[in-house]
Amino acid sequence: MEGNNMKPVDKGTIKSKNKALMLAAVLLAGTVAVSSTGCKGEIKASGISIDSLEIKASGDEDVNVDVNVTEDAGTSEESTPSQKEMPAPDEIVSVMKMMSDDRFKIPHINLDTDEIRQLNDHIEEEAADFIAPGFDDYSGYRIDFEVFNGLEGIYSIAIDYNYDGWAGYYKTYTFSADGHVLSTSEIIRLAGLSENTFFSEVKKAIMTTAGEFESQGQKAIVNGEINPDYEHAELLAESLSEKYINLDMPMIIGNDGKFYVCMCIIPFADPHDMDNFYSVPGGIKTEVKKASWD
Repeated sequence: MEGNNMKPVDKGTIKSKNKALMLAAVLLAGTVAVSSTGCKGEIKASGISIDSLEIKASGDEDVNVDVNVTEDAGTSEESTPSQKEMPAPDEIVSVMKMMSDDRFKIPHINLDTDEIRQLNDHIEEEAADFIAPGFDDYSGYRIDFEVFNGLEGIYSIAIDYNYDGWAGYYKTYTFSADGHVLSTSEIIRLAGLSENTFFSEVKKAIMTTAGEFESQGQKAIVNGEINPDYEHAELLAESLSEKYINLDMPMIIGNDGKFYVCMCIIPFADPHDMDNFYSVPGGIKTEVKKASWD
């Protein structure tokens, strides 16, 4: 509305030259609105904290606004129940060994929801399919995983399906402490991305990393573009295409709360041995467990 003023109000007293129609908005999880037709209005909140307060008024009359903050006896630090702690990764995800074999460690999520039960079943089937070609000799196969918990109540799992120490692939899943399995769209929204911006932002991050590559005196990236004289320019161009950068690529929320995607930037032969997780934005590599061959 024309002529309206909106000012933040801190603890204390504020005077503003406005009409005696006052709207106060308390911004909490939602919005609580209080209006008064005189110069006096009161907001009383029990058991909640007021993060910000805005006074919106119009007109030419003086309005004195007193903001007094008192602590209710029932909301003191001593008497307020502590917030429920989220389970640690090793509590919420346990190790299940296929065929009681230490070589095949797959995650079992200890939450009782339909979504999680379906995901646990899917992972078991996925693992069985991976080692199926081994028949009775599984010596070339390994499965292991790592759990990440960088955002409160959000967990990501990266499973390494590994063959002979160099071939294979990662599979990733992200879920919440209340048993919801996040879709790809939900995961990338946590990272501040959308399906429309995903490709360009991931490509930008990977090009940041590729900018450090050099071969035979030629840098991989020059002036923000692939250097055609770089020895592996064609492979790099393929890596930066939608063939590899897409919504089906492995992705996690890391222990630092950042968003990571997994890819091999320049795929020689089977790329899994060169698969790494890179932050978006930034293109910073983080270490993610691969199955042990000791």
